[in-house]
Amino acid sequence: MRRWLCFLAGGWVVFSSAQAVSPERPNVLLIVADDLGKCDMSVYRCAGIKTPNLDRLANSGARFSKAYATASICSPSRVGILTGRYPQRLGFEFQPHQRYPRNFLERWAASWLLGRDGWKPAKGAHPSRKISKASGLPPEAVTLAEALKDRGYRTGIFGKWHLGYGPEHHPLRHGFDTFFGFLEAYSLYGEKKNPELVGAPVALFADKVQWKKRRGPRAIQRDGQPVREDRYLTQAIAAEAIRFMQQPGTTPFFAYLPFSAPHAPWQAPKPGYDSLSSIKDHHQRVYTAMVLALDQAVGKILDFLETSGLSENTLIVFASDNGVATYNGHVTSGNLKGGKFTLFEGGIDVPLFFSWKNTIPPGQVLETPASLLDIAPTILEAAGGALPSADGLNWLPALTGKTPVPKTDSRTFFWRSGYVCAVRQGSYKVILDKAHGLVACYDLEKDPQESRDIHWEKQEKVTQMLEALAQWENTLAPPAWPHAIDYEVVIDGKKYYFAI
Repeated sequence: MRRWLCFLAGGWVVFSSAQAVSPERPNVLLIVADDLGKCDMSVYRCAGIKTPNLDRLANSGARFSKAYATASICSPSRVGILTGRYPQRLGFEFQPHQRYPRNFLERWAASWLLGRDGWKPAKGAHPSRKISKASGLPPEAVTLAEALKDRGYRTGIFGKWHLGYGPEHHPLRHGFDTFFGFLEAYSLYGEKKNPELVGAPVALFADKVQWKKRRGPRAIQRDGQPVREDRYLTQAIAAEAIRFMQQPGTTPFFAYLPFSAPHAPWQAPKPGYDSLSSIKDHHQRVYTAMVLALDQAVGKILDFLETSGLSENTLIVFASDNGVATYNGHVTSGNLKGGKFTLFEGGIDVPLFFSWKNTIPPGQVLETPASLLDIAPTILEAAGGALPSADGLNWLPALTGKTPVPKTDSRTFFWRSGYVCAVRQGSYKVILDKAHGLVACYDLEKDPQESRDIHWEKQEKVTQMLEALAQWENTLAPPAWPHAIDYEVVIDGKKYYFAI
C-alpha cells in the first residue's frame, strides 16, 4: 500500500508517492559484504589479497578512506544502512535472538561453553519469550526499500537479512517485492561434504553452531518458501540478483545484495583454494578464497551491467557491515586496532564506495570520514527524494562536484552498545565503558592505531565530547531487548569488554 512517508528529526522528510517520477531516476544496486575488512581488499593497499573487481568498482567512482559502521556487529549496522537512522533510535541496539538461557542449567552450560572463548552470557539477560519473538526491525521503521518503492521502484533483496525472525520482520513486510536468501546471521555456503568446497572450522563454540544444516532461519528461501540450493551461496546470490536486474520493463530497480561472505562458516570453492598454494595457513587460505569468490561475484555483476547497457544509469554502492571477525583467529584487521564486536577502529572502520557512470567522476578518494548512515539519504537524493534532517548525510552534491567536500571536523559520530559508547569529533575519538570505568581518548590523525590513550592530557576535550555523547543518548529509545553476550578481548595485554 502506497503511503506518505515521513521522518522528522533524525529521519526522513515528507514526500508523496503521487509525485511525478523523473525519467532520470537511476537504478540502484546496494552491495553489502559481511565482516569484510578494508585490508581484505587490494584497493586499500594494506594486504596481499588481490581483488581486481572490487578495485575496479572503487576506482570507477568515489572511495572513502574512512567510513564508519553504526555498530560493530551485523544487525544494528544493517538497520543503519537501510533506514539512514541510528539503530538505537528504533530500540535496535543489539542482535536479535530467538532464545536466551532461561534457567540455571542453561546459563551454566552457556557460561562454560562460551566462556572459554571470552564470550560470557550477560547477567540478567532473560527477557520473556514474547520479547524474544518480537526482537527485530519494528514496523514503524521505514526502510530504503519502502521509500524507493513509493517512488515507483521495483525492489529485491538477495542474501542475508538478519533483522528478525518473525513474520512481521520478514523483508517482504519491509518494502521488498522479492527475497532470495536466508533470515539468520549465517548459513552454509554449500553442503559440508561437497567435494568442490573446502572447509575450515575454527576452534570456537560459536563456530560449531554455524556449521548446522540449512534449517529454519538458516534455510535458503525464495519469497518465504524454502528452496533447495546447490550453487555456492556467493555465486547464487549474484546470479539471482542479475536475474532480477535483467527483467524487462521501464520501472527502475533497487537491488539490495547483502552477501554473507566472508562471514563464517568458512567454506570456499576448491578452484580458488587451489590457486592460493602460496598461503600456508589453511584457514587463511580458505578465507582468502572466500574473498576471491566474493570479488568474482561482484565482477560478474559489473560485467552484466556493462554488457546490458544498464551501467549508464545505475548507482552502485558498496560497503561492509562491520570490521573483520578477528575473534575467529587466522585473520587480522591490518593496521587497525581490534575487530568485530569492538568499538576500536578495526570494528567500525569499513570500506565504502559510490559509483555512477557519467555522474560521479571516477578516481575520487575522499579523506573526510563518512558513515553508513549516509547511504540511504544519498541514494534517495539520486532517486528524487530530499532528506534535509536525516541522521545520515546526503553526499551526492559533493560526490558530483556540485558542492565542496565537507571538512573532517564538520560532524560528530556516535556509537552505543549497552554500557560501551564511543564518540568522534574531528580527529579525536573517545571510548567510554560505563560498566568497567574505562575512559580512553585517541587522536586518530596522529595515532590511527589507537595505541596511545591521551585522555589525561585532553581532559577538557574529553569532557566536552562526553557531554555531546550524553545529549545524543538522551534522544534515543531504550533497547527493545537486552544484549546476550559480554565479549572479553585482550589487546596489547589489556582487557576490554563489549556488549553484543
